[in-house]
Amino acid sequence: MSTENSEKASSAATTAPAKRPAKRNRRNRRKWVTWSIVIASILVASCAVLSQVGLWRTRVAIEARQNSAASGWLSVAGWCWPRNAEWYFLSAVINRRAENFDAVEDNLKKSHSLGWPVSDLEREQLIAMAQTGQFRGVGNKWGELFQTAGSDGPEICKAYVNYALGRFRLDEAAAVLKGWKSDFPADPSPHVMEGKINIVLTQWDRAEQSFRRALEIDPMINEARLQLANCLIEQLEFTEAEQQLRAVSADFRASPDVIAALAKCVAQHGELDEALQLLNDGTQSHPASMLLLGELGRLLLMRGENEAAAAALALVMEKTPANTEIRYALAQALRNSGDEESAQRHFLLVDEGTKALRTLPTLQSIITANPEDLETRFQMASITWKWKSRRDGAAWLQSILESDPNHQPAHRLLADHYEELGDAGRREFHKRMSGVAE
Repeated sequence: MSTENSEKASSAATTAPAKRPAKRNRRNRRKWVTWSIVIASILVASCAVLSQVGLWRTRVAIEARQNSAASGWLSVAGWCWPRNAEWYFLSAVINRRAENFDAVEDNLKKSHSLGWPVSDLEREQLIAMAQTGQFRGVGNKWGELFQTAGSDGPEICKAYVNYALGRFRLDEAAAVLKGWKSDFPADPSPHVMEGKINIVLTQWDRAEQSFRRALEIDPMINEARLQLANCLIEQLEFTEAEQQLRAVSADFRASPDVIAALAKCVAQHGELDEALQLLNDGTQSHPASMLLLGELGRLLLMRGENEAAAAALALVMEKTPANTEIRYALAQALRNSGDEESAQRHFLLVDEGTKALRTLPTLQSIITANPEDLETRFQMASITWKWKSRRDGAAWLQSILESDPNHQPAHRLLADHYEELGDAGRREFHKRMSGVAE
């Protein structure tokens, strides 16, 4: 009996320690599960809060027109929590201000599918249409846009100025620019746009002042610096123009516009070899640039390399037949090369074109005083298209159709324009609208 009891006691002694660790392990597992749930809940709640904070900060940044900051906060919100209707709506706003309109359309669709208010979406779409020049879609809702402009004021102002300029309503454009500058004094854009308008009006000194003011606000605007340099070149101030061109950022300095303007300044200082190097490098980097090839042709003419100049200028003339300045340089190169007959043909065309171009300031004054005078506007369009710039002439013609969609002479010239470009679809449309039978 004593032996049996001893064995039982021994068995109980060995079993008891085994049971205690098992119970302890189960308790530990329950604690770990509990804490894991608690921590996960805290993380989920924190992410939800952080997402809401991100969306709030995005809205604040958008209102302050701090678009880079807005984009950063929106990324934080999207990383912390599944993207909702508000996220896609705010993304549409940011992308619209960055002029990334494909993303705008995609984000608006997703925001709509997730239930964002239709009125907000329609307003955003309306602003995007205005920014992209779809003015017929905007219709008579400009007043509504201005009344609810808020921090979108600069985009709406810029769109309306483009709309007014397309109809040559300079007084309306000037009024909006004045309000734009007053309401957003830290925005250089209205000064840049004002400068471009003055360039169109060939008021070089006033354009210069506008670009200088833009650069005072933001010295990093390469476009304003380039346009300022162009104004200085027109006023024969080549030294400062060169300084302005060399002050643009390195990547922008490689653009054809900057290279051409810089080569012109350098050549005027007598550094023809440096100018030639600039243009040779430029044409290698931008082989399709007629601007650079034209400047190269004129430089070769200055250097007395007439045959090479004629070859380059003939290529430019083939691509830009309305460029009277290039035609004149080509005529000179041909005459200097001994091809008097070909030179004379071009000189006659230059004479005809120059006489027509001299009427443009008068026509422009008439249009400024009476923007609805479509016949004078058509004269402006046809002269510009034939003797100055096909692209600018086509823009004038389109402005006529904005006022009178059935203006047959405008359609007829646009049919010629698109035939020259090889655009059969647009050619047929304007041919049909012009009333000319095949």
